[in-house]
Amino acid sequence: MSLGHYDLVGTTIYEAEDLPQDLIADEHHIMVKGEKRYVATTVASGCFLGMAVCEGADEASLISVYLCFKDEALLVKPDYEPRRVNTD
Repeated sequence: MSLGHYDLVGTTIYEAEDLPQDLIADEHHIMVKGEKRYVATTVASGCFLGMAVCEGADEASLISVYLCFKDEALLVKPDYEPRRVNTD
């Protein structure tokens, strides 16, 4: 199955002005082949905009996967800066 695009942000947001100003970022643990992993998600307006898996919940691991959303958002709008990001 394919989303038809190489990144999640570009698949869900077509116009730069549609990028949300307020985001929610959260991570959840999952099991992958018996090993604990974390899925970092970026959500806004009821839509997943970013999702990436990492091995740890430490700051360096989470920053690296949240950068996936940032990189994809900057492809849509090079000067994108959200107004607020709500985290737990």
